[in-house]
Amino acid sequence: TNIIAIFVIPYTIYLILNTGMAVASGTKLSVYPSLTEIKTKTPSEIKSKLFVENLSDDPTDLSIQIKLFKAGGSEDGKVEYLDQNDNPNHILDRVKVIKDNSEITELSLGPKQKADLSLKILLSNSDLNRDYYLSIIFITKSKSYQLQNTPDKSVQSSISTINTGVATNVLLSIGPSTANSISIEEFSVPTFIQKGPLGFNIKIQNTGSNYLKPKGTIIITNMFGQTIGKVDLPSENILGDSSRYLSNQSLSTPQPADRLITSKIRDSKVVWPEKFLLGFYKARLTIQASDKEPAVTETINFTAFPFNAAIEFIIAVVLLSIIYRRVKRKMAE
Repeated sequence: TNIIAIFVIPYTIYLILNTGMAVASGTKLSVYPSLTEIKTKTPSEIKSKLFVENLSDDPTDLSIQIKLFKAGGSEDGKVEYLDQNDNPNHILDRVKVIKDNSEITELSLGPKQKADLSLKILLSNSDLNRDYYLSIIFITKSKSYQLQNTPDKSVQSSISTINTGVATNVLLSIGPSTANSISIEEFSVPTFIQKGPLGFNIKIQNTGSNYLKPKGTIIITNMFGQTIGKVDLPSENILGDSSRYLSNQSLSTPQPADRLITSKIRDSKVVWPEKFLLGFYKARLTIQASDKEPAVTETINFTAFPFNAAIEFIIAVVLLSIIYRRVKRKMAE
């Protein structure tokens, strides 16, 4: 699954892990690809295609920023940007955006215009084997407009646009991958439920130094040991030395894959869509960092019984019984 970033500025910028598009103040921008994954060895010169498009009917001027990021503390797929001074091995100095064989830090796009760019990264033998996580951010420049035809001719009025932007993300892994290692930090559901769909809380920890995209499934069996359900885990990147909650949709509102979990009481989970549940169940989570790594498993139990439906049924039976007896009594008189 691609990682996506949408930014609304000034400088409270969110990086959201799907499609590279941002919309505000009449400006619509799109970037492709939204995610570039690069695995390489040193020395090397990396070139990767990059396309930025102005989807609006107005021209726009963009500034280009390159920032390093790390996994955010919310463990929900959001990330945090590093300070520009936090530039390990001066990697930012060797990441360039190229247009017509020249490095650019600004870009002007006419209405409906698309720019064909390249991302260029130069690596030397001195570069350490490690991961770098980068965002290439295209930010609209502020514009101010003077309003001439105001009711009060003595008053000068003006408006300013809000900066917006869009970004593409780069996962750069240098050198041979270290041994991938993952663990299941959380795998839970309520121990008792009345009905489905059922949302599993799943948090996976990547204890290795390289990013990975684990594969996994949940197998649900009933009290007789029969397999009655299977849920494939969403394919989501987990950055090195970080944890992430997985999610495939929202219980309240269906969402595409890669939607984010934002709080301890999470609405977005890995959902098993089965609606009618009755009895004792067992769910077994199996997850694997890669085809070469051993699988990690965990099992939980839960019980389902539709109490509300049962109470409504009992009340209905009692009422029907009372009505039947009264009718029978009147007919006997």
